[in-house]
Amino acid sequence: MKKKIFFLFFFLLLTLFTPAQSGIQVYPGNWFTGMQNPDLQLMIHDKDIAQSQVNIDINYPGVRLKAVHRVKNPNYLFLDLIIQKEAKPGKLKLSFRTDKSHVLLEYPLLKKTEGNGTLFAGGIHAADLIYLIMPDRFSKGNPSNDRFKDLLDTLCDRKNPLARHGGDLQGVINHLDYIRELGATAIWLCPVIENDMPLEKESAAMLSGYHGYWFTNHYEIDKRFGGKEAYLKLVQSAHAKGLKVIQDAVYNHIGEMHWWMKDPPTDDWINQWPAYQNTNHRDEAMFDPHGSAKDKNILVAGWFVPHLPDLNLKNIYLARFMIQNAIWMTETFQLDGWRVDTYKYCDEHFLNNLNDALSMEFPSLTSFGEAWVNSVPASAYFCRNNMNIPFKHSLLGVTDFPVSFAMLESLRKNYGFTDGVNRLYMTLSQDMLYQDPMHNCIFLITTT
Repeated sequence: MKKKIFFLFFFLLLTLFTPAQSGIQVYPGNWFTGMQNPDLQLMIHDKDIAQSQVNIDINYPGVRLKAVHRVKNPNYLFLDLIIQKEAKPGKLKLSFRTDKSHVLLEYPLLKKTEGNGTLFAGGIHAADLIYLIMPDRFSKGNPSNDRFKDLLDTLCDRKNPLARHGGDLQGVINHLDYIRELGATAIWLCPVIENDMPLEKESAAMLSGYHGYWFTNHYEIDKRFGGKEAYLKLVQSAHAKGLKVIQDAVYNHIGEMHWWMKDPPTDDWINQWPAYQNTNHRDEAMFDPHGSAKDKNILVAGWFVPHLPDLNLKNIYLARFMIQNAIWMTETFQLDGWRVDTYKYCDEHFLNNLNDALSMEFPSLTSFGEAWVNSVPASAYFCRNNMNIPFKHSLLGVTDFPVSFAMLESLRKNYGFTDGVNRLYMTLSQDMLYQDPMHNCIFLITTT
């Protein structure tokens, strides 16, 4: 009898204090030694992770736990770590203890690529010819990843213009020689981040998220494109052929099925309104010294469409998450540059902090932002410029919509003193407003 009691007591102790399997999620899932910035903030997500007193023990040479932050939602913890220069690659042990349980997690620290990004982050310059690709619409390289039963959208029908068509990253890999033979020196992919969304109504029709702009998990590459392995293979294959790779970023919004929407860390993670508020798209309110503060707030905090929740980038934890994600993506997939979607709709201070953080870790990396505006001063406002204005953006360049519009008008209208080709002449002469217009992305856009 005594033996049975002792065995039961020993079993209970073993169950109580042995490191357990857990549903704990850690973002980012790994980090790097040798970074210029030693600070790292981990987002820890699990049921009631912060409800009780939790002791977090970190025992790893060169790594120090600086602070533990609790927010209103008890399912989150934010850990501030210092990863000092002497820290070596390995597995950092994170220990989560309460009076009832003990969970031990191993957190990988990888070595940052030598050369501070110069071995891969080639940057995009005026001499580059960029080939823009929407992977789903380009080429199908692997038919086995067309559909997944565990995703919300299982439709794949090339005959349906509103559905996914099955193009993927292997399809892009298969055509790299073709792209290079066209004279392109870089490829810019529409987003490849996971978009686990159902069909949504846009332009009075139900549409698949084949374009990639409805993010649902920032640390996953959509498996319909081939996942992380296919993306890394694409970048490595492109680099081997002398082609650069630009990643498309979205910081302004997420898809409504993003896991944050099921369990937001804070009440202000998403920009909230008493009733649905669409953005007004009025960038003039951003730089007009006499502009309306109300219009500016609606521009930045208004939603793009009802199924794309607008992120509050003034939230310090969200901003840190996004900036670290950009750094992690750049290092993990060896990117050359970034194109930032919906740039003018984002919090300005966040954008400068993002640009500065990327520049610190990867000095040769370049970024350009999508600022769909109607004048050269407006375009120049959103990047480095020569204007004497209160707020100065640190972005290198923008997608040059004023030049695009002027090129189209020069083709459509007859010659005149301010019409036709002279409209282009007048627009280009205003390049004096940019600090360096050679960082702008020049393109033609047509409407039907």
